[in-house]
Amino acid sequence: MRHISQFVFLFACASLLTAGNAAAQANSMEVSIVAFGKNNTPVEDLKQEDIIIRDNTKKQDIVSFTKITPGTPVEQGKPAIHNIVLIDVLNSTYRDLPENRLELLKTVAEMAKAGNIVVLMLRGKLTIVHDPTGGGLLSKLASQGTKGMEGSAPGLSAYDWVFAEELGLYQLFTPAGIFDRQRVEVSLGTLRTIAGNYQGRTGRKNLFWISQGFPLLMGGPAGYGAAALDTIASGGSSTGASPAAARGGRTPTSLGTRADDLTPFAKDMDFTARVLNNANIAVYPIDSRYLTVDDTTVSNKSMMEDIAKTTGGLAFTSRRDVSVAMREALADSKVVYVVRYAISDLKPDGRFHAIKVETSRKDVKMRYRGGYYAPVQR
Repeated sequence: MRHISQFVFLFACASLLTAGNAAAQANSMEVSIVAFGKNNTPVEDLKQEDIIIRDNTKKQDIVSFTKITPGTPVEQGKPAIHNIVLIDVLNSTYRDLPENRLELLKTVAEMAKAGNIVVLMLRGKLTIVHDPTGGGLLSKLASQGTKGMEGSAPGLSAYDWVFAEELGLYQLFTPAGIFDRQRVEVSLGTLRTIAGNYQGRTGRKNLFWISQGFPLLMGGPAGYGAAALDTIASGGSSTGASPAAARGGRTPTSLGTRADDLTPFAKDMDFTARVLNNANIAVYPIDSRYLTVDDTTVSNKSMMEDIAKTTGGLAFTSRRDVSVAMREALADSKVVYVVRYAISDLKPDGRFHAIKVETSRKDVKMRYRGGYYAPVQR
């Protein structure tokens, strides 16, 4: 297992502090679209003439339209599907039980079926568990097969190596030892690191975030201002509960921190939201709280859904079958359309640009990111 170096982190953040998205600098923007029809079946025959793209309500000229699938080769400069799995130990404490190990093994087995996948673990640090070029956990699982993992009484002894110390997954069952505000800092830094490393890649970038708690609201145009902090203060409710009443106690999030404690991080939260949007990463939160020590803690469903909706992903909440959720999340990108359009009016003002994709086909619904932030004049 390899820790992502401080150099990589600093390089990623420095690149993100430049004038926004590289595509935006070239006065064009890329959007990855997942199209689905009746019974959520993938639409495989969408055409360029079927869609219209609007940037801040203005119709834009489409420069390119490409259909990609999981089997599309990864070549520099060409659209492909990039899968990133983040196993979040920092915001989760997994129970070391045979049935939980089995569920995690099945989840890892589902990952092994996917192409171009990177597996990361967030604990005290961000660690690479597997990458397509250097091999690792998934390569070994793929060679071993999944025999013995099905059935009512599967034998786990043959798969003890998955949780062996050299692979690092034994740390799933060890508390991270990081609490409150430091956890916010590490979580935000992790998201920025991931976004920075995928900033220049083209195509569909899926982040599958397996965690018990989702304390961060990956904002829209409002970012992480007072409204977002009020939402956190009310326990993540979107019903407008009074933050004043909530600030007297601790918020019911996995962070165990008060909204007042989050106020100093408002700018960092806003910046992280911008980074994720501009990196064009679709977030798929997968709720793993039934595998954790405190399964009475309610993961914030509304925040999970907000993260997914803003970035063009899907949220999988209250799931006891994390492996099935992983399979469904991967299947969501069975067919992807990557569209690049010319931006008719882009000013270096740092403002949010809402993206809207319309289709003339009544049988088609689409999912895509909500927008991006314009570059800032330096």
